[in-house]
Amino acid sequence: MLGAGSMMGLPMARNIGPSGTPVRARNRATEKAKALEDHGVEVFDTPREAAAGANVILTMLADADAVIGAVEKAVQKSSDDVVWFQMSTIGEAGTERCVEFAQAVR
Repeated sequence: MLGAGSMMGLPMARNIGPSGTPVRARNRATEKAKALEDHGVEVFDTPREAAAGANVILTMLADADAVIGAVEKAVQKSSDDVVWFQMSTIGEAGTERCVEFAQAVR
């Protein structure tokens, strides 16, 4: 999960962690996400580290620039086969930018 320190990302990761589903998280302010370690979530310093080996990347970030920047750092063009769940509130224009980005890197 990229964006695990927010009002939505933190509780989502906190609730998924104990379920037995492995959760690897990253937040720009790492200290905000550190409390998740008590809930079975691994917290990393970079998007790439958090996404390593993941089948799913979930983004919960402040704006489209943050979303695209984090996913761009998390995956390499045509090298990662992952499903991306974009859950940030970024509006239609931001969502279109994410669609264009996803099409460009697959």
